[in-house]
Amino acid sequence: MEANLERVRGRAPPTPADIMCTGACSKFIAIPLYILAAVSIICNIMLFFPDFDTKYAEQDQEGERRITEEVKYMAGLIGGGILVLIPAIHTHLTSAKNCCANRCGVSLHYVDAV
Repeated sequence: MEANLERVRGRAPPTPADIMCTGACSKFIAIPLYILAAVSIICNIMLFFPDFDTKYAEQDQEGERRITEEVKYMAGLIGGGILVLIPAIHTHLTSAKNCCANRCGVSLHYVDAV
């Protein structure tokens, strides 16, 4: 009873649930996702235009195989970049209010993962 009273008054030490709630730890997830998405986009662009030159893309268009299929599909730009930015932005916006009772926002992370 005394511990609950102290907790209500705000003098009790935080519990592990208070420290690692969805609002507090989602910033630690969103920031690396931003960085990894940016790295993926930059790497795909650098693979598509080696030496910042378009001659390899032009030669590939003329029939010479200069660029691999994976680079042409832009998987790093679309899959590793844009599709990772969507959950990163959502995760970051979830953490903006620092709210632990954000069950709807947490449930949407499962949708983002699909």
